[in-house]
Amino acid sequence: MEEETGKEPNRAELFIVSRTKSDESLLCNEARFTLDKLSQVMTQNIQDEASKTSTESRPYDAFEQVFGYEPSGRVRCMGRGVTPSKYLLNHESMTSNTEILEMKTRLKGLEEKLDIVTDALLVLVKSKSQFQVTASATTGNKKVKTDLHQSSSINSDQENGILRTGI
Repeated sequence: MEEETGKEPNRAELFIVSRTKSDESLLCNEARFTLDKLSQVMTQNIQDEASKTSTESRPYDAFEQVFGYEPSGRVRCMGRGVTPSKYLLNHESMTSNTEILEMKTRLKGLEEKLDIVTDALLVLVKSKSQFQVTASATTGNKKVKTDLHQSSSINSDQENGILRTGI
């Protein structure tokens, strides 16, 4: 099953596969009600996850929602060696890895946007400094030009109504 989908199956998927034959019929009629309920809960969880409206503490586990909490010391449908703490730690680390990948993707997109804004700002600053140089040359102003950063900070301070006194 893992080879087909490329991901490890969860307990609900294992339960469904273990109760159906290769021709998609059920092994026993008693399992029909449980499988229907399990499929319904899985579908609801997918919809809740997509809309982020689920309020369950662990909404990902449809198996637990249908069958109730695990007896202490075991995890159903996961084999003999899996304990509840190992199962939860594994699932939490997979969830964390997914969140980390999403954040890295978002960070990469934000960095690209920052590069675009930085390039646009540099073009704007260069065009403004060229405008100031040509304006002072045409008026015959003999003042010594100061650093672009200083002149822009003075201009912004004047626009904001701040007076520099040299203190």
